[in-house]
Amino acid sequence: MAKVIRQTSEIIRDLRNVRYRAGFGHAAALLTAFALQLIRLKSLKRKVGRTNPRRAIVVISLLENFGDIVACEPVARHVKEKDPSAFIVWLVASHNRELVQFNPHVDHVLILSCLTEWIWLSRFIQFDSVVDLQLPGRVCHDCRIPLNKSAGDQAVTFDNYYNFGSLLTAFSRSAGLPPLNEPANVYIPDSVARRVDQQLSAENFIVFHCQSCEDSRDWLPAKWRELAERVQADCAVRIVEVGTSSVLAQTGLGNFENFCGKLSLLETAEVIKRSKLFVGIDSGPAHFANALDVFGIILLGRYHAFERYLPYSGNYTDPAKAEIIYANGPAASIEVESIFSAIQRRLGLASALSQVA
Repeated sequence: MAKVIRQTSEIIRDLRNVRYRAGFGHAAALLTAFALQLIRLKSLKRKVGRTNPRRAIVVISLLENFGDIVACEPVARHVKEKDPSAFIVWLVASHNRELVQFNPHVDHVLILSCLTEWIWLSRFIQFDSVVDLQLPGRVCHDCRIPLNKSAGDQAVTFDNYYNFGSLLTAFSRSAGLPPLNEPANVYIPDSVARRVDQQLSAENFIVFHCQSCEDSRDWLPAKWRELAERVQADCAVRIVEVGTSSVLAQTGLGNFENFCGKLSLLETAEVIKRSKLFVGIDSGPAHFANALDVFGIILLGRYHAFERYLPYSGNYTDPAKAEIIYANGPAASIEVESIFSAIQRRLGLASALSQVA
């Protein structure tokens, strides 16, 4: 009883902060969503228990940043390999749902509205096992409530995680798992491939992804335009840009295929899968390219306190699978010639291999 009272008082305290920071409407919606999820999760536990009382329910929680979710796909496989009978529930934000809903190792997907909802649920619901891949110190974007964790490797935090290796390695350690370092998979259903068939006309193309959700990761628009113009003039390939909004269109570049803001996440993955080459900054689409075994030319620079880091496990740790171009400073300082030369090298190599085959 004392524990329930303490947990309830913590939620009341959080609600006051949410109401102050995000407004009464958001606080009310959050409380309603939390109550409904409590009911759903308890119902799910009863349903699984009736089918097989000994079947363990394992909750994997990673809501945001689709590149993080793609990178951490091996976690579900690891859990299934450890206990093939486990019933795995992945908690995720609605806009990232398709990244996990087709994963054959995930039995149920539960949509949460924000990180605060997970913080509350983790206090009230008891599962056989919880794999919380969120890093301690992460703050809910909407509510400004910080995540505090008592389980997992407490040395890994939101401020230092790249000091421990790739995203997968750092996040798995933070969740109390072994430091995983396996290639990720992306599961694309045939229905997605058919939709891309109807939209994509280019066959011989390379993909550009020019803009992340953080300016500190990005290259300069003028450099993207110069690079694109040189590719158009000297390389016998078409450029396809993916992402949320088009950097190339903003610079006035013509004669390229602009799919920015027009594709779902898995449609974006399917386009990348069909490309000869991926060129981009540290981003979710780069994790797609890594998982789909598409050669990548990746621009990396200083990111927060991390002077030099590698987000990827699997293919992009192998120089034969990717060329990682590091800046001495922010990624924006990388010269166009460095990227263009890398594109020429890769397309020349790909052309030579195809002629031999």
